Amino acid sequence: MLQNSNDRFMQAEEVAEALGLARSTFLTKRTSLIINDGMPAPLPGQKKLRWYREGMEKWLRQYGELKAHAMRTTGSMVRIHVDRAHLTAAYAAGAAA
Repeated sequence: MLQNSNDRFMQAEEVAEALGLARSTFLTKRTSLIINDGMPAPLPGQKKLRWYREGMEKWLRQYGELKAHAMRTTGSMVRIHVDRAHLTAAYAAGAAA
């Protein structure tokens, strides 16, 4: 049985919701998630940002497991380090613009 084409893809809104982020926040963090956390890049040549559902759901599970493990093993120090890295990247991107 063929899947509905909408079932094969995830939109930015769905990915943001799965991450617990507002769409605008997700769009801001998207590049960092791709570079630093291995999130799949969106499909090329699309008017709207779309990802293959299967690949994105796999990444979301792995990302959630990594974040949960990091918080269990090292607590807030990991969060501070990650937040610092994200801020540094954001400031560097703003300075380059």
